[in-house]
Amino acid sequence: MAPIALPQNSPIPVPQAPSDPPTVNDFHRAWEYRRSIESGMFALAPNVTATHLTDAHAYETKILMGRSNDVAPPWLAAALQPIRNELRALRDDIGELRDSLGELQDDLHDFRNETRDSLAKIRSTSTKTHNKLSAEGTFYPYEEVPFVDNSLPTEAPHDLPLLHSEAAVDGLTGPQATSYFQGYYPAQVVPHTVAARLLAIKRAIGCTRGTTHNA
Repeated sequence: MAPIALPQNSPIPVPQAPSDPPTVNDFHRAWEYRRSIESGMFALAPNVTATHLTDAHAYETKILMGRSNDVAPPWLAAALQPIRNELRALRDDIGELRDSLGELQDDLHDFRNETRDSLAKIRSTSTKTHNKLSAEGTFYPYEEVPFVDNSLPTEAPHDLPLLHSEAAVDGLTGPQATSYFQGYYPAQVVPHTVAARLLAIKRAIGCTRGTTHNA
């Protein structure tokens, strides 16, 4: 009989080439190979596909038939048909499971983003409320209010001074005031005067007092 070809493009090491005719050890190695492929499928290994599983079963069957001088007993085809049916069903189930996992990952990603945005809004509202109750921030320093994109003004890439009080706002330079304004009002045109920028910044962080900056 013609030599039995080993599985091609296997994601795991294939058994050693079988004898002609195959031996009991050849069948055992084919069986172990098929079990290893099945384990990879059940573990959802990305490099193991239904094609690999089908090839592994086909190789194991050829080894078994080869031990019978390449003549399958009459009952073998009928006995193998339920296995083939189970393999097709298993392949379909695994495909559906992978699709479901992909949808679940998308849902978790959306939920994480929504939760992050909600927490950012809650934090911003809470911080602004604290600042409103702190008057000019002398005795109770202001807390840092995140920009619209949820980044913090004092962290990279902004690296701006902390606005812990009304005086800290009034102490901003023109460029710093511009950066703060753009962070809190990204869709608006930057006011020409520094005083107008500072007033807008105070409103954004919850400082209700007027500007004392000399433009």
